Amino acid sequence: MKAHSTKKTYPNSEVKDLQQVLEVVNSCNKRIDNLETITANLDKNLTNSVFDCKVVNNMVCELKSELFTSIDSKLKRQLSVMREDQNSFKNEMEEKLKKAETEVKRLQGRVGSLVEEKTNLLKRIKSLEIDNKTFKDEVSSLNTAIKVNYNDDINTNPTLIQC
Repeated sequence: MKAHSTKKTYPNSEVKDLQQVLEVVNSCNKRIDNLETITANLDKNLTNSVFDCKVVNNMVCELKSELFTSIDSKLKRQLSVMREDQNSFKNEMEEKLKKAETEVKRLQGRVGSLVEEKTNLLKRIKSLEIDNKTFKDEVSSLNTAIKVNYNDDINTNPTLIQC
């Protein structure tokens, strides 16, 4: 028995959207890494620097907040687009299914009428075959009667042969 696959397939538009989301997330991760690197470097150099660590830390927090807000809005937008695509695809498939069901019903009706017509034709053929056999039997019977009458006439009246 074949094992049931649970792997879900996505239309190309959804794959594209997912790739865009992944690119955004990867870009954000790189920005976070860069910020963390900058923060680490600043922490090392701050002892000799005029900047206060709290100011830098606040800047990093603000950048992270902006970054997460940006990620959130982009993800929401991408998910919204994907949802619209899915709904559109679903509606399209439902419409095709309705059309196919209508066509199947129409063909079922046509097949039913053709079967009925075939049955009627078979009955008619059988009736004609019976009529044909009856007609042949009657013709054969008449031919036999004509031959018998002709032979009787010839036997009783030999002058009929001279025609």
